[in-house]
Amino acid sequence: MYRYLKRTHNISADHLEPFLVNKDIWPGLPDGTYNLIVSQAWDTLRGMILLNRVTFDKLFEFIAYTLDREVIKRQLYQTTGSNILSLIFKIAKDDEYKNKLIEKFNTREFKKIGSILNSGEIDALLTEFNSEDLVAFARLLLEKDNTLADRIIARIKKLDTVNISDKGKALVTAFIDTFSDMPGYLSQIEEVFTSYFKKDVSFYSQIRNKPNAEKFLIYFVSQNCLDSLIKYMHTNFSKDNFGAKVNIVRDLKDKDILPVKWGFNFVKQALEFASNSVEPDSVRLWLEATKGFIEGIEDKDSIKSVYEKLQGAYVQIINQQSSKQGFSKCYTAFLDITRELFTKDKYYDEGTITSIVRGFMNMIKNKQFVSETKQWIQDVKKNQFIRDIIRRTVMKFEKENIEQSEKMELRDLLKTIGK
Repeated sequence: MYRYLKRTHNISADHLEPFLVNKDIWPGLPDGTYNLIVSQAWDTLRGMILLNRVTFDKLFEFIAYTLDREVIKRQLYQTTGSNILSLIFKIAKDDEYKNKLIEKFNTREFKKIGSILNSGEIDALLTEFNSEDLVAFARLLLEKDNTLADRIIARIKKLDTVNISDKGKALVTAFIDTFSDMPGYLSQIEEVFTSYFKKDVSFYSQIRNKPNAEKFLIYFVSQNCLDSLIKYMHTNFSKDNFGAKVNIVRDLKDKDILPVKWGFNFVKQALEFASNSVEPDSVRLWLEATKGFIEGIEDKDSIKSVYEKLQGAYVQIINQQSSKQGFSKCYTAFLDITRELFTKDKYYDEGTITSIVRGFMNMIKNKQFVSETKQWIQDVKKNQFIRDIIRRTVMKFEKENIEQSEKMELRDLLKTIGK
């Protein structure tokens, strides 16, 4: 070796480049293409195609070659592999090039992409990609291969539903948005949706603003999902975002997604909470929560049950008369419920209505709640059925041993509501 070096030390050359190999050089590709690929610079690469500096076919071949060299052989899944796959997802979202990409599905180059997507190493990365791009690519592949969609579903099912992460939420939201017209796929993530639905109010807000939300929410809002929502409610309305969750329930009702039976269960639970609450605000808020639900209940036994629950809430309201503000607001909410019940002409509970009339008389007698009772009087005037009930109730009161002044007030009530 020493003699060889000594004999050749005087040899020189002006151009050594032909004797060197640059591994990033690919025939027909501009310099720097490798860096553009691993940096996901699709806009720049797209511009090179438009300027005829490279063809899409040649670029795709180089992408597949780089995947084979850097990912399959060197196992660089989390770095180069993640970046190149992200680039492919971007291409798949490009309306002009996505069909060109899918046309290569059966080629040797595309099979390298499939090999990586089907590997176990990729599962942990599914929440690291841009969720919208990833799921859009899975949807694009669906006609050819559903493997990626199934892997995304499997990953969603493994998400932590106790400590909900932003990345997990993004993946679920993107999946729902992209597969909104495919109930078979949506139904597979129902359990995760239910868990998110119960714990994260902002998650529902994101979902409900999606186009055609009514069409896909119906696949998720199952009896189990709704029952679990009630299960985690509490007497204290202000606890654990219950107010926001009640608003979710109301929103589902407005979208005609809630089953009538479940609406009845919600009313019963809300009135029970109102009956057991000690804070005026909680009583009022739970009463207000039922507004609009009673009108959808038609079953006689269900109406009777609502009356029974309402009686308990009324007792709680009367216990708050010492607080004018609290009593006034609670009673106003109570009257709103009675107005809905009054539409059920065939079913009524005279004992409850008797209590309503007694409370109503107390309010008139005290002359403190004129504005609160005004709308109630207008409703009663329009309802002959309820006027008859109140008239019979007032006549029953008059037969009781009450003071003359109270009898006069009862007669005034009859004049007020009309005969």
